[in-house]
Amino acid sequence: MKMLSLASAVLATVVLIACDGESDPFEEAVEIRELNITSLSVVGPTITVDKLYLNVGESVDFSVQGTNTAAQPVELSAANRQWKVTEPEFATISDDGRLVATGNGDVGVYVTIGGLDSDVYQLTVSDANLSGISSITGDESVDRCIPADYQATGEYDDGTIRDLTSVQWTLAAADEGVASIVSNPDITATLTGLNSGGVTLTASADGFSQAYDVSISDTLSSIVITPGTATVAVGGTQSFVATGVYTEAVTDEGANTSQFAITESVNWQVSDSSLASVSNTQLSHGLLTGVAIGNLTLTASCGDLSASTPAIVTVEEGEDELSFNLGTFYQLSADSSGLFLRVSPGTSYSASDQLDNDDLDWELTTDDDADPIELEEDGDNAGFITPLLSSGQATVTATDSSGNTATIDIEVVDN
Repeated sequence: MKMLSLASAVLATVVLIACDGESDPFEEAVEIRELNITSLSVVGPTITVDKLYLNVGESVDFSVQGTNTAAQPVELSAANRQWKVTEPEFATISDDGRLVATGNGDVGVYVTIGGLDSDVYQLTVSDANLSGISSITGDESVDRCIPADYQATGEYDDGTIRDLTSVQWTLAAADEGVASIVSNPDITATLTGLNSGGVTLTASADGFSQAYDVSISDTLSSIVITPGTATVAVGGTQSFVATGVYTEAVTDEGANTSQFAITESVNWQVSDSSLASVSNTQLSHGLLTGVAIGNLTLTASCGDLSASTPAIVTVEEGEDELSFNLGTFYQLSADSSGLFLRVSPGTSYSASDQLDNDDLDWELTTDDDADPIELEEDGDNAGFITPLLSSGQATVTATDSSGNTATIDIEVVDN
């Protein structure tokens, strides 16, 4: 009877903790055990200085990463956790890892998951005013259509150097056709050179500003579009990839040539917008959609340089078929951990009509001696691909029970 009462008390305690706290200790303990986590680390925001400083009232988000028994990093959710600060009078932190600075002083941040404590991340709350922009860091020379990130640091009247998060980034009016600048959600801004020459990048904050000169080299010799020819159904889509060919100065040993994917940096255009449209929207650059039957060409340009091999596209009436979420061509990074291919009926992919991968027949074909990718063909991981080599191309085919098929060419590239 006493043993039953003790077990009931323990169960009641666990239930109360789970209901009263922000996390379930039992579920977290299972999570830690199943993932073989041996240690936890608090991950702070990206900074370029030695230490994170905050003003009173400022907030920052923290995340958590685990390390397993194989010494490999394991990403963990930061939400609904037991986040804590060592000095509650200087800062508060939510169960999702958002810290708010409330008073001047040193603060440690840590999290407990399944009874396992993380390391402690140290920061300082010091209410201070910006007294000037101390530096801008980033490449002094960039290649055309290869984005480069820049960040600024400021000196405060308490003597600290901090990364600036609220910065207005601008280019001189004369430089607007030579390069573009975009501020990112983190502390960086991304500069993309379009034409060769020099530009002046300026960071401004709280009435202070600092200029930074960047040269754009003339090494981009050509742009190649892949695939070079394609057939797209009316209403269907096709993804295209732009590769920049860069040639360094010729030496006694010849020209040094390299290639980089610049799909997201180039400007895509179709010769006849009544037949097809092409996206220049972030993360979908180069996605062409068939509008009407006909033939057209697709070009990609970086500043005043257009593709030396424009794609020839035929738009035709669609038949019953399947479509991949990635179109018919995709470049997979050699260091990728893998991804799922998804399929839906129709001439263009629809997430709302997605088929169950385990109901499809999957096939991998390649002309190479060794498969550049591995394809899971059955079970819960059907349709999952992972790179095996640093380069190579293979074709994946998915077939439904009615015999409708879709194919996609996967090229493994070493970035």
